[in-house]
Amino acid sequence: MAYDLILQAETGFMSMNGDADTQPTKMPVALIDILAAHHLKEGLLLALIDRMTSNQGSCVEVSLYDAALCSLANQASNYLMTGVIPKRMGSLHPNIAPYGEIFTTKDSVQFTIAIGSDLHFRKLLAILNLSKLQDDDRFSTNQSRVKNREELGAYIAEKLNNLESKVLFETLRSEKIPYGEIKSLDKVFSDRNAQELIREDQLTNIIGKRMTSIAFKWKK
Repeated sequence: MAYDLILQAETGFMSMNGDADTQPTKMPVALIDILAAHHLKEGLLLALIDRMTSNQGSCVEVSLYDAALCSLANQASNYLMTGVIPKRMGSLHPNIAPYGEIFTTKDSVQFTIAIGSDLHFRKLLAILNLSKLQDDDRFSTNQSRVKNREELGAYIAEKLNNLESKVLFETLRSEKIPYGEIKSLDKVFSDRNAQELIREDQLTNIIGKRMTSIAFKWKK
């Protein structure tokens, strides 16, 4: 018997999750269960493809523990390459800045941005009338931005606090700058795209609702 909570604790996920000043935190969904299911699905598909040519069946096994470790991705690589143990840092990315900082607009809408390239950074600075910062040694490269992310975040936050979300988000979209409004589930499910993934089940006299577990679209 295995519990997702215990796997998140034993495989490093909880130690990295949460803000720097909080206790280790579990993901609010059964993350390891979902990851293991996807790994198992890949193994089953490969077994089916093999059977088409070999005409032989296969046994596919996936453990929750292995699935969790194999999904540590860049956090595992960072540790294995440098020996540095990841610390809790909220939504921030250990290798990219600004990435994951939480900002608030003038009309109190919270959002985050993912500045994955120097081009994104230059465009963001131009929008905020901060272009002078691109020549500042503290922020001229991604490495320097990671090192000085708190100072950079303060400059950006000051500008964003004076902008209305509607105009700002329209500008970010037009400039193809990745951003995401931090939405509660009621706002998430008010979107037509999310509604299309809802399925209904008849449970005695009650209509049950759930999310489909199939996210891909099939075409021939």
